[in-house]
Amino acid sequence: MPRFAIFDFDGTLTNLQVDWTELRRLLSISRISEIWTFSNSRLSEAMRVIAEFECSGLTKELILERGKIESLERFSVLTNNSEKTVKMFFDSLNLGLDSSKLLPTQIVGRETLLDQKENENTFIRGVQIALESMEVSVRSECLYIGDQTYELDFAKKSGLSAVSIEAFL
Repeated sequence: MPRFAIFDFDGTLTNLQVDWTELRRLLSISRISEIWTFSNSRLSEAMRVIAEFECSGLTKELILERGKIESLERFSVLTNNSEKTVKMFFDSLNLGLDSSKLLPTQIVGRETLLDQKENENTFIRGVQIALESMEVSVRSECLYIGDQTYELDFAKKSGLSAVSIEAFL
């Protein structure tokens, strides 16, 4: 088992229950990634609306066994989702717990990335932020876990080991 990990969020740690079709209709876009072409004020509003949809679609269901995360020395989350959404998810998982809280060292979401992580340079910049926050000096000690092929490919290009969530379960 690795000492450190970087997880994707939606589809890896949990499954958000979001009506993406309604969200795209409301924002008058065909793909969520189109928000990055918006003017600053429209982008800010779109990010707020998306975060509201994500937060309302949160569940307390963890896809993988909690013990697998607890066995890590540190972990971070790299996601296209809102950092607020990820924080709310972990807050709800830890509610009422005095110990064994799951707390990511860093959440790198759309507010930090300011682009979609499908962009290789953006993904690699997000990995670097996560690694620095976890104080990882040897990249091979960190595993990336995600649900999309591009993520796994980019993680490997950045020097990390990478597995799909299905293989990690």
